[in-house]
Amino acid sequence: IPWCLAAIVFWFLFKRYPLPRLVEATRHANLLFLISFSVVYFLYIWVVDCWGIARTLSRFGIPTGTSELLQVRAASYLITIVNYGVGQGTLAFFLNRKKNIPFLKISSVILLITAIDLYWVISFALIGSCFAKPNIAGISLQYPIRILWIVSTLCLILLSVLAHVDLGRIALGPMALGKRLQRFQSWSFFHILHEGHVRHYIATLLERLPMHVAINASLYFVAWTFHSHIPFGVIISSIPIVILIGAIPITPGGLGTTQIATVSLLKD
Repeated sequence: IPWCLAAIVFWFLFKRYPLPRLVEATRHANLLFLISFSVVYFLYIWVVDCWGIARTLSRFGIPTGTSELLQVRAASYLITIVNYGVGQGTLAFFLNRKKNIPFLKISSVILLITAIDLYWVISFALIGSCFAKPNIAGISLQYPIRILWIVSTLCLILLSVLAHVDLGRIALGPMALGKRLQRFQSWSFFHILHEGHVRHYIATLLERLPMHVAINASLYFVAWTFHSHIPFGVIISSIPIVILIGAIPITPGGLGTTQIATVSLLKD
């Protein structure tokens, strides 16, 4: 069904923007620069991603080197096209088999990294909304983005508090809500958070930043290939939204939906 939906989306796109016109546009592009940039961009993302994951795993008691992750991470990128969750699970499964570490513990670290990546996407969208006002079909996304950032920030703070506070000793209301919430701390995800400190979360946050800077800025340089200039503020306000839309499991890996979002946000 997701692949059928992706096909329908591409049919809609090619109906509105005929394929012969798209092919004609590429004839005026600097394809040598595009291919060179694409290769360098992929290698940079691949290495920096593996480096950041290895650092975070090591910080939470799973010693890992960057070189150990290169092959399986490349494979997980391919699987992510079909299903994002399975792609992330591939990495956890590989480390579980190779290092004989509980699958839930590794999955918890991967989940933490995923949450931080999502937070950076939302944060970049917030920064971009200060320079440009993104809208789709005439609907402004500026205020929803700001609300989403506030909610996500509060959620991260709340998770940190829940992981480090002894809720069993806190009686919140007549039903002892603290004791009821304490069972959530037994989840492997909270256990990983409990092992760390706020400085560890911040370190992981900063280690993921170089990758997200490249992801959000890449289209600015790709536009040069087609002799186009898109203001950097518009890029930063649009691409994070495209990534968010692509994360919604409507089509495999956001195929089709990300293209629709890109066209809608940048066509002007």
